[in-house]
Amino acid sequence: MKYSDKHRYTAYGLRLSSEIELPELLVEINNESEPDAWITIADLSNYAVDWQLNQISAADKEQVLINVPDVAFYRVIHNHIQVMPINNVDPMLYRLYIVGGMLQRVAPPQKFTADTCRLYGDRW
Repeated sequence: MKYSDKHRYTAYGLRLSSEIELPELLVEINNESEPDAWITIADLSNYAVDWQLNQISAADKEQVLINVPDVAFYRVIHNHIQVMPINNVDPMLYRLYIVGGMLQRVAPPQKFTADTCRLYGDRW
């Protein structure tokens, strides 16, 4: 699978390619290697239409769908995170959920350790 390589980062032991600028993460120095996961902006409106008023998440064997009210819809499928921000939301808000929650869904358990979770806290 090939996605846009606008931004390259490392987090949670993963090499990431992201269409979304994530200043909270470490920039990947060696961006010649294939990313472990991709983050893209996507039109998830076909999923959003089926959301019930108080439904926060849904999952099946292949994907996890998450609705953060007034922030964004997220779809995690294998090693791909798709994001559909809600109109006029502060980008810091939907980035927070990417960095804090969505990346953990694509990180293999053995790669998710405290040593690999280095974030730039002063940028929040």
